[in-house]
This record gives sequence, C-alpha cells and structure tokens, in this order.
Amino acid sequence: MTRPATLILALLAAVHPAAGQAKETLLEPSSPWHVIYDEDNCRLARMFGPDQKTVLTFQQAAPGSMLRVSVYGPPLKPMTTGSSNVMVAFGTGQKLVPARQSLPGTAGDDKQPLLMLGDLDLLNRDFSGDIEYTSEMPPKREQIAAIDRFTIAGSGARLVLHTGSLAKALDVLAICSRDLVKSWGLDPDQQASLSARPRHLGKPSTWLRSKDYPSTALRMGKTASIQFRLMIDQTGTPSACKVQSATQSPEFIDVTCKLLMQRARFSPALDAQGQAVPSYYTNTVNWIIRRP
Repeated sequence: MTRPATLILALLAAVHPAAGQAKETLLEPSSPWHVIYDEDNCRLARMFGPDQKTVLTFQQAAPGSMLRVSVYGPPLKPMTTGSSNVMVAFGTGQKLVPARQSLPGTAGDDKQPLLMLGDLDLLNRDFSGDIEYTSEMPPKREQIAAIDRFTIAGSGARLVLHTGSLAKALDVLAICSRDLVKSWGLDPDQQASLSARPRHLGKPSTWLRSKDYPSTALRMGKTASIQFRLMIDQTGTPSACKVQSATQSPEFIDVTCKLLMQRARFSPALDAQGQAVPSYYTNTVNWIIRRP
C-alpha cells in the first residue's frame, strides 16, 4: 500500500517545540564568502570551523531580502536524524523562529548531513502558510549590517555560525539577482519600482495536489524540492515556467511546470504609474510523502 502524498507550496505553518537547553556549538568562518552565479539563481557560500566541513549557503532566485538557506556539516547530524523541528534566527540574542521547512539530506563526497531550510526572513518574521513576504516590508540597511550570526537549533543541539556583518555580502548577492531580472528580458529598475507585484488569485497550495504526485516516484518513495519561476504577462497569465533549482528528481520537474501553467493565475504587476506590465513570480514546491 502506498503512503499518502503531501504537497507543500508556500509552506504551511506548524507548531514547533521550544529549543530548550540545547548544547551549543559556535563556529568561526574559515573562508571568505564565495559568490556563485548559476544559470537562473545566485548563491553565497561560506565555510566554517577549523575543518572547513560546515558550509552555510544563501540563495536568491530573484531580488528581495528573503534568503533560501541551506547548511551542511557534521554539527547538523542530530538535527537530521532527530524528531524535533528546526528553529532558526539571524542576529545575536534573537528569538528562534520555526524554519519554513527543514528537509534533511546529505552533501559532498563524504555525505555530510544537510538541511535545506527554505526561504527565511532576515528579521526573523514568520511568513508561512499562504501569508507572503511583500516588497513593502524589507529590512533597513542598518538592520542588515547588525546581523553577525546565524543560529539553527533542534533535537537538543544548537549551531551558531559567526558570519560577521552580512551587509557587504548581501550587496553582492543583490547585484547578481538584479542581473537575473535583466536576463529574463525585464527592466530591473521598472521591476524594483512596481506599485504592485503579481498577486496570486486563490491559494498557491491548491495549484498542485496530492493526486498529482508522479505514481512511479510515489511507489519508490521519492521526494523533491523544486524552486520555480513563472513569467507573468500583462493579463496576469503565466507565459513561461522555469525550474530554477531542484533536487535530483527529474520526474517531478515537467509535471510541476505543466500544472502551474494550467492552474496558476494572478492579478498583473503594475508599474509606478499604475499600468499593467509583465513581471515574474517565484516560489518553491516540496513534493513529500507523509509518514505514518
């Protein structure tokens, strides 16, 4: 008997236990930030610890202050094998908040523990379910400059990565993501000054359904995390779908874009004068199998 499938798009809120008196590991950086210009997204990566086996990665698939975060390295092992949910925070002395997702895996030739944490807000605000971050709520530069560490906790462990101020590193990431918008045939200045971004009509969680789960992948217990971009025309209709990054599960890629093109609809973006203009929408869908 196959297990029921679950889809998470614009991830649903969950109840998370308090981190409690977790055992803390503090790691200092052991490399500079590395900027990685991928085909359709931008990444910042930095190594931590004397063995350089712990890596923090920030990814952006479009301009904005939300960061798609992943961490891998030996200190994460309790969080990838334990049963409790993962809590995170940017900055010193900040209250831990639930990660939007905490998908475990492995990375590197030595198969170190990996956690993919989804999109996180630099001010530790909880944008979950169908509540979305909007461009009207970005952090101020002085707030970003004050962030000097990233904390992740779960299963009785707490890992603190002393990043130093993120201001200059995120400036570089912003240049990369601006270049992405230009490569999509859009004017970055116009997109940055929109009076309204494309807004989905209905809940994104209805665009992909459990019955859409690829049958072969379901039987084999395969899961996937797929970050996508929809190009939205002046009428609010998707004109193209691009998978910007995905786990190694190609059977999910075609079905994701096919169904999003059929079902996703938006109110169009408006320029600074209130005229409808083409724009884009990015999000992530996680195809997972609910465990009994």
